Amino acid sequence: MFTSLLYLHTKQSELAQPTPATLKDLQLMKVFKAIQQKSIQDLSEIFKHPLTNDSEIKYRQKIFQDLIQPPVLAAVEQFEREFLGHQQFKAAISYHYDGEIRNYELLIVLQRNLKSLAKLLQTLDQLACQSAGLRSWCLYLHKFFQADPTKQLQTEIAALIQKMQELHYSLTINGTKITVSQKIDQGMPVNALLKQSFAPLLNSQSVVQNDLIKPIPKESGINNLQVLILHSLAQVYPAEFHELSRFYQKYFEFADPVIERVAQEFNFYTAVIKYQQQIKQTYQVDFCYPQLVATKAANTVTASFDLALVTTAPSKIITNDFALRFEENFLIVSGPNQGGKTTFARMVGEDYYLFKLGMPIPGEKAVLSIKSQILTHFERQEKASLLTGLLAADIERIYQIVTASDQQTLVIFNELFSSTAVVDAEQMGTTVLQRLIKKGVTGVYVTFLAKLSSLPRTVSMQSQVSIQTTKRTFKIIRGQPNNQADAISLLKSYHLTAAEIKRGGADES
Repeated sequence: MFTSLLYLHTKQSELAQPTPATLKDLQLMKVFKAIQQKSIQDLSEIFKHPLTNDSEIKYRQKIFQDLIQPPVLAAVEQFEREFLGHQQFKAAISYHYDGEIRNYELLIVLQRNLKSLAKLLQTLDQLACQSAGLRSWCLYLHKFFQADPTKQLQTEIAALIQKMQELHYSLTINGTKITVSQKIDQGMPVNALLKQSFAPLLNSQSVVQNDLIKPIPKESGINNLQVLILHSLAQVYPAEFHELSRFYQKYFEFADPVIERVAQEFNFYTAVIKYQQQIKQTYQVDFCYPQLVATKAANTVTASFDLALVTTAPSKIITNDFALRFEENFLIVSGPNQGGKTTFARMVGEDYYLFKLGMPIPGEKAVLSIKSQILTHFERQEKASLLTGLLAADIERIYQIVTASDQQTLVIFNELFSSTAVVDAEQMGTTVLQRLIKKGVTGVYVTFLAKLSSLPRTVSMQSQVSIQTTKRTFKIIRGQPNNQADAISLLKSYHLTAAEIKRGGADES
């Protein structure tokens, strides 16, 4: 039975949340905040509950693929603008204490909601959506409109609106006294009479061209005078307003929980789509739907990038590829400082996490397996209050990660053991990697310790610099560590190459 556009079978409460460290290290909250700005609903709980199985992920992916089509997206966005959820309505009318206004508003809201639902259903039927989620949603709406309670509601709405439209009244204004009474002689409506009387002025080209008469801005809400008039009108037509009150009492709690839920869930999809479309148009990059593969199969992503970095509005985006093939567990990323290594590691973690949300991920093409958990540890600044020291904190966190990991875990390390000697760092790094690889864990290890890439089941990746310069390209590619190139780059940045030193000595002499 259809209940949600976000969850096929799983309940949100059954999904585990990521560790705070993971969200912080991958800077995912920056990404989520940027998406949230595109939505009127709070999406935080969706972001914090990644999916855990392939059927749930595919369910969302297929819905995204339907909604990305412009006619479908336009229809859903119009529905979002028009549909007012029951809780929203309750919040809105809490400010209205007058019964007549409150009663009439419910009538109009229910009429509008039914119309927007019917319009959306008609459009989706015509567009023949392919996803199981949207097809199930359409089937649910067909059953909803065929149900007797819905038919009765539609009949009562039509009849009551017809009666309200047939009410005619006149206002007699005498100083501060206003008398409301039934209008017997219809005559010409005041609006039409005014247009007729002032037609020469309103149709004058000089008046129109010079914008001498400006339209009266529409008011929002209702003022006290209108409240009093409506209250008096209820006394003039007691039977009709009594029926309106009865309608309110009968249908105030009328709400379909599935429709209410789906109306909110649409916001997740449309917000993500609008957010990604903006990035695509600005930077000419792509997003893709990863193909799901088994845990031990090769994982690859082509032309991906760091979404957290995009939130800083860079002038351009540098894309990178990554791959963990058969019998490869860890990418060992090294190279000169400020070369994009941390950004690369963050990109990999983001791709796996967004993939588990069923979202399109940055890239042209991707093949990924589901990771039950993503565990991270990035270098942190030592605090004076941390009496145990940075190294002890590193060891404690890494122990927790190694203990909690299994073959479905993705681990991302960034600059471990930087507070200790190189020999000790290499020994501890080797021990950590060997234990994780033995458990079948995959991941990324950013380090200045190039020796770690010689371990079995590891792959060396290097951040690049332009040839004969120290300029970083921010491209990370497969290749053995080139310590000499890194050293030359560093010497050039400080003008300490042999040629520069000799030239300096010659100048001094």
